[in-house]
Amino acid sequence: MRKLLIVILTAALLPFAGCEKSEGEGGRASIIGKVIVQKRERIQNSIIAEYPAMEERVYIVYSNSETVVADDDTRTSYDGYYEFNYLFPGDYKIYVYSECRQCPEEVEPIIKEIKIGKAQNDVEVEDIYITVY
Repeated sequence: MRKLLIVILTAALLPFAGCEKSEGEGGRASIIGKVIVQKRERIQNSIIAEYPAMEERVYIVYSNSETVVADDDTRTSYDGYYEFNYLFPGDYKIYVYSECRQCPEEVEPIIKEIKIGKAQNDVEVEDIYITVY
């Protein structure tokens, strides 16, 4: 009976041996950051005001591929902070959209590349500054 139990447990656990989780949800790590708005004067492009971006949409890409297609998104809180939780170790991209007078569509993505190591739990991203005219 004992040998049968060992065989059943081994067979049940064998598919999980050697499985490596790729980027995405289900892990223990978090990416935390802050988005700040720089209100600019339209003609001289000088900064008029700077304040936390409230309710700004922040996107995450679960791999370091060349194609930047959002896998998920969140919104910043009243103080400009955002957080993506339950991430596995790997490469990620975080991006937000900023106004851009020189860009064809007058909008550009501000992209930050993040690497979560195997021993990391929380990764804090440097502040992201977006422009508003």
